[in-house]
Amino acid sequence: MSRERKSRPTTRRRVVRPWQVLAHGDVIDVVAPASKCPPERLAAGLAVLREWGYVPRVPPDLFADTPLVANTEAVRWQHLRRALTAPDSAAVWCVRGGYGCLHMLGHIARMRMPGRSKPVLGFSDVTALQLALWHLWGWPGLHAPVVAQLGDGSVSERDLKSLRGLLDGSVGELSLGRLRRVAGRADAAPSETIAGPLYGGNLTTLMTLLGGAVKPAAGGCIVFFEDVNERGYSVDRMLRMLENAGTFRRARAVVLGEFLRAEEPGGETMIPAAFSNLAERLRCPVFAGLPIGHGRRLPPLVIGAPATLTDRGNGWSLDYRVGTSAR
Repeated sequence: MSRERKSRPTTRRRVVRPWQVLAHGDVIDVVAPASKCPPERLAAGLAVLREWGYVPRVPPDLFADTPLVANTEAVRWQHLRRALTAPDSAAVWCVRGGYGCLHMLGHIARMRMPGRSKPVLGFSDVTALQLALWHLWGWPGLHAPVVAQLGDGSVSERDLKSLRGLLDGSVGELSLGRLRRVAGRADAAPSETIAGPLYGGNLTTLMTLLGGAVKPAAGGCIVFFEDVNERGYSVDRMLRMLENAGTFRRARAVVLGEFLRAEEPGGETMIPAAFSNLAERLRCPVFAGLPIGHGRRLPPLVIGAPATLTDRGNGWSLDYRVGTSAR
């Protein structure tokens, strides 16, 4: 008998259900709810997981000859559902982002919440899954490199080290510094410390949630964004759409990461103008310079983790606690 049930779309956050730290020998379910990657990159990433002491489990039909996405929607959902509910695995790690996670949200909204919380790891398009699980089940997602990046040298070694320590519990807090305040509304002047849970991910992906089963809402949160291949006018438009939809209502702060390959035809960039426009409109403060994105820097960020923004004199820092539970 199917365990799925109908449920109303909701943006209400439930009680936070932290995942347990991982131990040597733990099984990690590897899934591809979005796009596929070259087999050699998958193999290199799996080798890193084994080197870290984990046991990656990969469906034999992970990839198929399907356009745009890694496999049919039915197969991708079957893999993801098994991974989310498997009693013998400790984490769910996405092969890559790209496109396709949005297809999974309606299925998740109709699904019974499993008894055990697990981190779902990835970034970019995986933002859709992570925010859905945060809103519907209270699961803290892990904005982090995808499997295809673990062994190809595209992510800095220090960020991979932080990720490994976060998973095994040897790292409990992380700090990202030298953020700069974007000049904005006079009534948005921040105090020396701003606190709230982390919320966000890829800007384009988050914007696409506006018409779906799980609508983004960042009240009380420190919101972070990053993106790639989006010019200034496009970033400005997406930020305005989220603002008009009420996403930033009662947000504590907005922190902007890297927006790479955003140059205009003449070579200049209008991304700073989009940031300034947002800061002029919002009542909460806006910061830039967070070292996350589609480049070398991708330190792990835990959706829902308690975080603070602190004025250090030579810039602001984002500090956050991991929020895992002991085994």
